[in-house]
Amino acid sequence: MNPKKESVLITGGYGFIGSHLVPQLVGRGYEVIVIDKETSNSKSIFAPIETLQGCFVYECDIRDATHLTAIFKKHMPEKVVHLASLISIAESKKNPKEYFDISVNGTFNVVSIAIETGVKKFIYANSAATYGNPTEVPTLESSLVQPLNPYSTFKYLGEQLALHYGRINCLPVISIRLFHQYGEGASALFGLFVDQLKSSKKLTISGDGTQRRDFAYVGDTANSICELLESDCADEIFNIGSGGTNSIIELAEAMGGEWEFIKRDSDEPDLMWADISKLRRMLPKAVPSSPFNETVKAVMKNLL
Repeated sequence: MNPKKESVLITGGYGFIGSHLVPQLVGRGYEVIVIDKETSNSKSIFAPIETLQGCFVYECDIRDATHLTAIFKKHMPEKVVHLASLISIAESKKNPKEYFDISVNGTFNVVSIAIETGVKKFIYANSAATYGNPTEVPTLESSLVQPLNPYSTFKYLGEQLALHYGRINCLPVISIRLFHQYGEGASALFGLFVDQLKSSKKLTISGDGTQRRDFAYVGDTANSICELLESDCADEIFNIGSGGTNSIIELAEAMGGEWEFIKRDSDEPDLMWADISKLRRMLPKAVPSSPFNETVKAVMKNLL
């Protein structure tokens, strides 16, 4: 009889990061339990998630504690990666109640059920938007937190909830603060540019395009999560970024096509730049390493 595979439950597994993470975990030999609010709209460019061997898929809203508990108790996962989230800053300003409900109440459900069912490792995905317009760059995990909108405020509350509950209930928790992610299936800026290129439209760049971002390839980020899951780290926060920066114009140039400038939002930071020295020191195999220009061009070749 084959020994039981170690199992990982992923919330939001059909989203951008999840669609890259699930195949990597399956490739590492894990049984993967995927929970998503919508399982008919995978962003995966790989084989459909539900067809992967050793992968179980459930359509479930993390606010539904009863359904969530039943899934946890059926599979009794050893590890959890909590990715499920709404992601639009603009929409969070229009509908803060729903963003609070998912990021805080939904996270409470996932964490508390993980504790109840004996989960041994929990990873929470936060956003670098937590830092607001950083006062210190490159930005350390210990830098001032000053979220500027409902989205980043509630993501930070979810992070602190997970870390606190983990601490007092002996659940090892890691929070990752994700800087700008790009790659196949992206939404946000990279995804917008892809959609515009596919529609033969000009890329819309806010302001003058000189704002600089720390771009990390999503496949590298999925690897970072895998390495953190397999580490002894607990009660830690890690920035996940490349440790370098590129301007929005440099991104547009690497993707190809023409662009035009539009009005810039007042709360858009000039510079987002991750200090990843902590990750490099504690877990060097988890550091994103894909070169920006070459990787962007390779992704675009796959998508267009």
